[in-house]
Amino acid sequence: MTAPAWRGSAGAAKQPAGLLTWRTAPPRRPTSSSTPPAAIRSGRAEIQAFDPDLYEYIPHLHIAVAGFIAATGVATAALAWYGARRGEWWAYTTAVAAPVLGLAVALPAHYVWGLATIGHLRLIYLATLVFVVGAALTLRGPTGSS
Repeated sequence: MTAPAWRGSAGAAKQPAGLLTWRTAPPRRPTSSSTPPAAIRSGRAEIQAFDPDLYEYIPHLHIAVAGFIAATGVATAALAWYGARRGEWWAYTTAVAAPVLGLAVALPAHYVWGLATIGHLRLIYLATLVFVVGAALTLRGPTGSS
């Protein structure tokens, strides 16, 4: 299972997604800039008038999710870089299982509520593609001298 250095770093694909999620949802902003306008029936003023606490809580959720995405990326990259590249199966399975679990929990809800658009999930789809390719190449092992 040992692979060249670039193969073990597929977990880093989650980092830009986490950082950009945080960037698109700064404090005091109740919605993400990638959320389709048709999916939101109320604007900032209506949400704040309806429930000021909810208005303050929404950015907190965006920032918390961004933090967990970024943290999962760091952990996955470290497990891949320092464990999976050395042939440690526990590190490989953990590096694969953690992001897969996050995706399995978060992605279905986007389809249920009509938010599974390319505009909204483009970075997650891209990160998933990079992750799957990296995980497959790492599992396959070296193809030449490393």
